[in-house]
Amino acid sequence: GSYTSTLTFTASDGTIATSTLSVTVDSIVRVKNVDLTSDGTDDEVKPGEELTVEVEVENTDRDIDLQDITVTLKFKKGGRYLEDDDGDDIEEESDEFDLDANDKDTATFVIDMPYENVDDGDRYTLEITVEGKNADDRSQVFTAEDSSETIEFKKLTHEITLKTDLSPSTLSC
Repeated sequence: GSYTSTLTFTASDGTIATSTLSVTVDSIVRVKNVDLTSDGTDDEVKPGEELTVEVEVENTDRDIDLQDITVTLKFKKGGRYLEDDDGDDIEEESDEFDLDANDKDTATFVIDMPYENVDDGDRYTLEITVEGKNADDRSQVFTAEDSSETIEFKKLTHEITLKTDLSPSTLSC
């Protein structure tokens, strides 16, 4: 992250001088690997199909332990996000986990792809955001982003999807 601070110096005669200090610190957390798994090929999904996304996260520092790490996953096409069948953006967040120095772990998401609001050939980019805190100085937050993977929806012309709601839910004779 980037940090900016203003330093103020006061001389014994009352003269005041200020200076701005900016420091950029490279993040020590990174997305090491992303694996997609579905019934079709890894980057193609059908409406209603389950997509498994495994995000491997690595702490690249030799000394700093990280805690309260979360991985957030969204699907974006142009300026809009993929919505579920209720019209809500699909956004998944992992449980928090910790990473010791030079360690890695994997967050796994299982997502039901929507039936509605997708067309054959629609391509969505996975937007992955990782955030974690220095275990010894919780004010120091490290983030990483990855958008290297895409999925494509495949709707076959001979496939029919029926979605039903039965009422009443119990039948009696």
